[in-house]
Amino acid sequence: MYKRRKLAQDKIIVIPHDWEQRKLGDAINSLESGVSVNSGEEDTGYYILKTSAIELGHVDLTEVKSIVREEILRAKTPLKKGCILISRMNTPALVGASGLNTETRANVFLPDRLWQGAVASHFNQEWLISVLNTPRNIKQIQSLGTGTSGSMKNISKDSMLNVAFAVPSLEEQKAIGKFMEFLENTIALHH
Repeated sequence: MYKRRKLAQDKIIVIPHDWEQRKLGDAINSLESGVSVNSGEEDTGYYILKTSAIELGHVDLTEVKSIVREEILRAKTPLKKGCILISRMNTPALVGASGLNTETRANVFLPDRLWQGAVASHFNQEWLISVLNTPRNIKQIQSLGTGTSGSMKNISKDSMLNVAFAVPSLEEQKAIGKFMEFLENTIALHH
């Protein structure tokens, strides 16, 4: 059995009857951002993650800048393994980009343009990041971007947490997440 859900602009999607509509705020415990700090050429051993590190479900931890010594104590939000990162401020094509941080790297902090959220225990993180990165959801999230500049858009925390999507049971999420991880690993091997 399937049920029909009406979306904005009179579009209808069909989802399995046992899936339910949920919001991102149900799946993420909280969204925290970092602060803006200055970076420099000297390697101080403390780094700020670049906004460009987030792309299509992944986080590239080589995309960092060294924090200048005078600002190291201002860095407040360390990068955490297992969290989802979301670009809250970026170009129209990249605003809302999200990735799952699967690694631990000491002394890497978030800038003010990125959010970090721990995935709630009743959601599978691999499934959630794959859902956020479907073409339909990317378009939905990008449409939340506001601002008068044509080159830079912002998404409010409330808007992001209200993004809705269909959610299967946790067991189905885990199975889908494992399949997506397998698929991505297979594709990576062939590139």
